Parts: sequence; C-alpha cells; structure tokens
Amino acid sequence: MAIADRKPQRRERERAGPADGLALGLAQAAALAPGISRNGATLTAARWRGFTRQHSNMLSRTVALPVIVAAAVLKGARLRRRGLPPEARRAFATGTAASFASTLASQALIRLVERDSALWPYAAYRAGLAAVVLAKLRRRRRGTRAARPLSAEAIDRSARLAVPPTNGSPQGNGSRVVAPPLRPMRTDRGEGAA
Repeated sequence: MAIADRKPQRRERERAGPADGLALGLAQAAALAPGISRNGATLTAARWRGFTRQHSNMLSRTVALPVIVAAAVLKGARLRRRGLPPEARRAFATGTAASFASTLASQALIRLVERDSALWPYAAYRAGLAAVVLAKLRRRRRGTRAARPLSAEAIDRSARLAVPPTNGSPQGNGSRVVAPPLRPMRTDRGEGAA
C-alpha cells in the first residue's frame, strides 16, 4: 500500500478502463482471504494504476456497491427461504433501518477521509497489526512444540522416576504400593534377551 501510494497521481476516475476494472476486481477478490481489507486492497490497486488518492477512494467505494448489493440480495433470499420468526421481525427491521441511517450519516466522515491524504498511516497500522498477530502465532506454536508426544525413551525415563519405592513404604493413605521391577525390552536384534 505504501509503495503503491508513492506512484504519481495522474489519473482521474473518469479515465478508468477495463484493465482498471479487472485490477480492482482482482484486488477485491483477494479480500476474501482473512486479514485482507477490501477497501485497502482496492485502494492499493487504484493507486498502483496511477489514480489520484481522492479518485482511488471513489473507485474503491464504487466497486464495492455491486458486491454489497449482491451479498444483501443473497442473504435476503436465504432469509426468505428459511423464514424469520415473527418475534424477530421488528428487531430485524430496526437493525436494517439503523444500518441504512448510519451509512447515510457517515457520508461527512467519508468525504473527510477522501481528501488527498497519504496511505502510509494505514500501511503502518496494517504492518503493526501483522507483527502482533505473527508474534502471537509464534508464541502459540512454541507452546505446541512443548506439548508434542514424548519419545519411548523419554517415557521410559519418566516411568523410572515416577515409580514409587519398591520396599513397600506406606503412602499417604496408609496403603502400600509395590512396583514391579523394570525388565529390558526385546528388540528385533535380540537385545535384552535372556
């Protein structure tokens, strides 16, 4: 994103062609992968294609409309097929209206963001977030390594250390535990055979 944003700003939205549409569509499709922002991917693609920052923002929003409308139609069709319980209809309608109203109300904020501002703060934020996620994954992976199954030799050593004394000494509950003696195991090469 930061590299694409350094490209010259020489194109406007009206000069977009089929190749630009394909680039923005591919960027939008890449956002299906977890962790990739649809808006960030399309902004990067538009800036890479030389559009101004302001027109890149407009293009990013414009290419989102068909996807958002299609997703809404698909979810609506699925909801209609499954049916909506009568007690949930009012809450669903209220949520839909609130979502629409907040979108309209956010237009001023969107215009503020669409100004000619650099994309490096967004790129820095994404890089910092990626570093945090990678560090957490690395820590989790180290924890998984420590929990790997033990080898047969390690289990045998642990068993020898965990076996209580064989002299019949009393345990905490007054019972006596007598452990059987450890015998060498036979192998295919005949080792340990008597």
